[in-house]
Amino acid sequence: MKRLTPEGFILLSWLCTFISFAQTSDYIVNSPTLAMRSGPGNGYEVIHTLSEGEAVSVLKRLNSGWWQIEHQGVAGYALGKYLAKTDTNAYRGWEKTSLASGDKPDCFNFSSACDSTLDNYLKVNVGSNTDVVIKLMNLDTKQCIRYVYVHSGESLYIRNIPQGVYCLKIAYGRDWRQRVIEGQCYGKFMIDSQYERGKENLDFRVRETQDGYQIPMFELFLDVIRVSGGNVFHSNSISEAEFNK
Repeated sequence: MKRLTPEGFILLSWLCTFISFAQTSDYIVNSPTLAMRSGPGNGYEVIHTLSEGEAVSVLKRLNSGWWQIEHQGVAGYALGKYLAKTDTNAYRGWEKTSLASGDKPDCFNFSSACDSTLDNYLKVNVGSNTDVVIKLMNLDTKQCIRYVYVHSGESLYIRNIPQGVYCLKIAYGRDWRQRVIEGQCYGKFMIDSQYERGKENLDFRVRETQDGYQIPMFELFLDVIRVSGGNVFHSNSISEAEFNK
């Protein structure tokens, strides 16, 4: 009887280039949290804590780097370097969603597929500059079989992948939001967003050998760099609409 043996790791390293977008109007919080204080300095009382992606109105900018801002009727001071200029109308209708690594967006309609008889995996390592959302797409059926969120600086194993050949669609960014339009769920990052399709296909078909079978496993490294320019390695840029198909 032939036995199953793990195949050596196939290491993939994809680096996505951060692209700056044109600034429009209004401001959002551009850090995981931001303290709003009663005066322009760290010694003043914290009167409110803002979360990434929340919109504020800027009342005054001080030369010290502290700005007077207003959020939902509360006025205070915060460091301007943690605010990004944007079009707050673009946020209307998009629900902010808090996900842990390994979670899938709960409004998406797709059939997750797994094969518990196959002890295989795709290990995803994410760098410190971005969160990612990964869609594992079967090339034959064109169907998404896994849809997972991975936080910056964390690693995740996607296990028990059915035999087949797959490609990856990857979203990079921060502040993940979603909405339902005409019965279909859409998701996107609101800050530093970029979308890619991997050039390399992942072949998870079990291979027969003289000694038994080999089970393919892959390890993937993802991050962004904050410079201008094109894609660095092994991926093609796609639109937000293409990512959501």
